[in-house]
Amino acid sequence: MKRRKQLWIGLMVTLVVGLGSFGGFRLFKRQQILRAEAALNGPAVQGVSVLAMQDFAFDVPHIQVKPGTTVTWTNRDDDQHDVLFFDGTRGPMLNQTQTYQWTFAEPGVYQYVCSAHAQMRGKVTVADDQTALANDE
Repeated sequence: MKRRKQLWIGLMVTLVVGLGSFGGFRLFKRQQILRAEAALNGPAVQGVSVLAMQDFAFDVPHIQVKPGTTVTWTNRDDDQHDVLFFDGTRGPMLNQTQTYQWTFAEPGVYQYVCSAHAQMRGKVTVADDQTALANDE
């Protein structure tokens, strides 16, 4: 009887700790989303065309480049990531150290996400004049 009670208590503690961890994970994920949204709405970083997918985020979420610039994304995480543009264009799923490149020919604002991790969001602003679209439309 005593053994059964100990097993029951152990099971309940495991359940409570597990649920608490899941809640903590959801809070962490929500914080990642809020940070990504703030970065996307902030000023674009200029002069960057090589981006890392690291710690389940794009290391520079908002960049601004000139037309004709090729941007390279490199996966630095153990999990797979990709680049899915809002227009439906999608790069391949990348394993750790793999890269994906896209050349931006036309001016505009190109938003993207990782299809496997919705908190991973990014934006590329393409403009002839580096100050023209710095704060986007």
